[in-house]
Amino acid sequence: MSENPLPRLYIDAPLSENDEITLDRDQSHYLVNVMRRPSGSHLLLFNGRDGEWQAMIIDANKKACRVRLDQQTRTQSPEPDVWLLFAPLKKDRTDFVVEKAAELGVSRIIPVLSARTQTTRVNCSIPDDHISPRRSALFMARSVLRDFRDGGRQC
Repeated sequence: MSENPLPRLYIDAPLSENDEITLDRDQSHYLVNVMRRPSGSHLLLFNGRDGEWQAMIIDANKKACRVRLDQQTRTQSPEPDVWLLFAPLKKDRTDFVVEKAAELGVSRIIPVLSARTQTTRVNCSIPDDHISPRRSALFMARSVLRDFRDGGRQC
């Protein structure tokens, strides 16, 4: 029987060996309640700048879980600078395009209004709490970070 893969979480904090980090409430809930990880369990953390790090849960609290970084498992590799310019579609289809573009490694997503654009209203706000500062896409859905977490790609 194969061992379950380690949970992977994106955090927006610098990562270096032996650092102790307190995870936010949502991430703590995910680790403790959803993944049922007790103190002493291992996980992977990444931030899109410092690579991927293996960490150990020091305090498994569902509101503010604390972890200690043990070792770097992957260095941050530069990815190609691929941009996607697209005519916005109706809401659900646009979300689908953004999700698939993020899975494929697109670094910038830019809506372009054309004669065949199906919608003229485009929300170009950047939700700061859902996006890596390295990425400069105009918008990304919450599911994009979940795709990075589940797919093993670095943000």
